Amino acid sequence: MAGRPPKHQLSMRQEGANPIDLSIVNTGEADEQLGLNVTAKWSEAGLEASDALSGWSVRSENGLAVFNSVAQNGLRLPPGATRKIGWLRFDQPTNLQIEFSNQSESLR
Repeated sequence: MAGRPPKHQLSMRQEGANPIDLSIVNTGEADEQLGLNVTAKWSEAGLEASDALSGWSVRSENGLAVFNSVAQNGLRLPPGATRKIGWLRFDQPTNLQIEFSNQSESLR
């Protein structure tokens, strides 16, 4: 309406201390296709358990957990909407760093 393209912006929401629930939030102005990876990084804590919610998978290795969208046609997230993707439980409190990437990248 303002004569400019809509803003595209995704962010992550972390809820809880242990387990930590992870959600993607569309804070932009346009629909987003969620054909992406979400990588959580941490240090000085051991991952005890993790799970991905419907439409997602999770794999972990060496201080990283990668959540991948597994829906065949991708998942659509309208502006202002939130999509829970999974959770992580650690042996002690920790801080997560979250990054988005395309699905062609993998754990190293």
